Amino acid sequence: MSRLKNLFKQLEHQSAFQTGHDGFPSGELRRALLEKLKQVKLNSHPLGNYWNTRYSDEGKLKIEYLTEAGNTGAIQAKKYIADKILLPPGHFLHSIIDAGTESLGREIAHNYASKIYPELRRMRLTGDADIDFPMPEQDKELSYSFSVETDRDIFDLSQIETSSSTPGSDIYYDDIGERHIETFAFSSIEAADAAHWDWQRFIEKQTTHPPVKYALRIETDPLEQVKIGSVIHADIFEKTRSEITGDGSVVEWNICASLAEAETLIRKKLDEIRGKTPDAAPGFELPATEHEIAQKVEIPRPHREISAVARKQVRNKKFSIEK
Repeated sequence: MSRLKNLFKQLEHQSAFQTGHDGFPSGELRRALLEKLKQVKLNSHPLGNYWNTRYSDEGKLKIEYLTEAGNTGAIQAKKYIADKILLPPGHFLHSIIDAGTESLGREIAHNYASKIYPELRRMRLTGDADIDFPMPEQDKELSYSFSVETDRDIFDLSQIETSSSTPGSDIYYDDIGERHIETFAFSSIEAADAAHWDWQRFIEKQTTHPPVKYALRIETDPLEQVKIGSVIHADIFEKTRSEITGDGSVVEWNICASLAEAETLIRKKLDEIRGKTPDAAPGFELPATEHEIAQKVEIPRPHREISAVARKQVRNKKFSIEK
């Protein structure tokens, strides 16, 4: 085995022991970064334009290598975190999380690159040929999914299965079985295992609240007409807030600790609307019942509607919990 391959093997082995230093289970991210760094090459001559600098050509090559490695780390880290945080589309926290994640990925990649560069430089001096690591296989569009059925205070947690679902989460209502069905899909099995375990602990009453929160969007336009959206999942750190859109509408994001709390809020808001508008004004679309609201599906990413065929498949599917 060449010295460079042996170095990468040592770094991959050490990645499993970096959790304490990083403050989170970083092994998966570090291994993914190292795979990408195998494809970053040390150029044979500087590619950039350097004016009024005293760097030697070797110094310029080192700068370009470390810069490329850092950029690679930032991109990979951002992709890694994309399906780990459940937030509504356009939420202001996305930019904050992305900035922090990119910074972390860049820092880890720079650290690895500073250890790899001396070996690449030695190979260049001794005339050793560059090692062409095999390109990693294209990521298959495969996700790891499970579902949670809720019938009042009875929960049914399915096993984790592989699927082609886009990472994200859905909430919809089965009008035949009179139950809510929540589905979760993750791009990594580690994230799916962690979320599944959190749900299992909640169902077994080891924790008092589900591992997600629920957001209800209520929009009031300048004419005081109110639109109540469907319940969607929210990050556990999210809090109730309001914002004003460009047309002057007020949008409230009401964060609830459970589906039951969200349903209670829907009933309360409907009662308020009916109390204010006993005779609905022309053009004001008042939801007929809470039942109709619950059947509408709103998904953080991507947006899509549940087809009749999909509803039938869900009704016919049997879920079970593995103890």
